[in-house]
Amino acid sequence: DERAVPPDDALSNYKMAFERLLSRVPVSERRIRKIKSELPPAEAAEEYDRVLREFRGARPEGEPMFDIVLLGFGLDGHTASIFPGGGLEDEMGRLAAAAPPPETVAPHVPRVTMTFAALNDSRKSLVLATGREKVELAERIWATNPDAAPPIAKVEAREGVDWFLAED
Repeated sequence: DERAVPPDDALSNYKMAFERLLSRVPVSERRIRKIKSELPPAEAAEEYDRVLREFRGARPEGEPMFDIVLLGFGLDGHTASIFPGGGLEDEMGRLAAAAPPPETVAPHVPRVTMTFAALNDSRKSLVLATGREKVELAERIWATNPDAAPPIAKVEAREGVDWFLAED
């Protein structure tokens, strides 16, 4: 997901991912499919949906779109920019969508996110989180009715979801 800020803004997820990971590994920039956060969110989502559909179409038939999806989650149970009650929890027609500014999580800026139609089209999903509160939330998620669970509980993958949690 990406916040609707310029790619060089301190709030940009792309900037953080590039500085901390992508600039340190041998990956060609042409293989990075960045959300165009400099566009209005609806346009950026439409463009990214097209990029993801092209990418999916280039995969061998029957293969998932992604080998691995790496996710975190917030204390409200959101993942990517799919927030509880935000209207995107059940979106399956689009691979990417504009998300309104979240009310409960800062920064309160519009976002563009992959939907579960894209996130769950993976071989494996990894969920990473630290902090006692997130560990407790994960435990509640695993013990609850899936229909009443927050968005992070709706992450699926063909070969399963592995959770990596640390209290601190």
